[in-house]
Amino acid sequence: MTEEKIIRTYTYPCFPNKGKSQKVERVLAEYRKTAQDIAKRQWREFFRNGKFNKYLNIKALNSLLSERYKQTCQ
Repeated sequence: MTEEKIIRTYTYPCFPNKGKSQKVERVLAEYRKTAQDIAKRQWREFFRNGKFNKYLNIKALNSLLSERYKQTCQ
């Protein structure tokens, strides 16, 4: 039996303008960079203590994202 993955999105009647599209791309790029930095810290935590810490302090993490975005990313 093969497992099928379903990816769903909402259909929008219009496309974003160029400015909005560029903003989304910039946020996505920063989010991915921050996610990698958080993952490095989490793996360090795992190898030190044997578990991940979903409350790991990431406030000092150098990122252009807001604290809310960073916590959501974590």
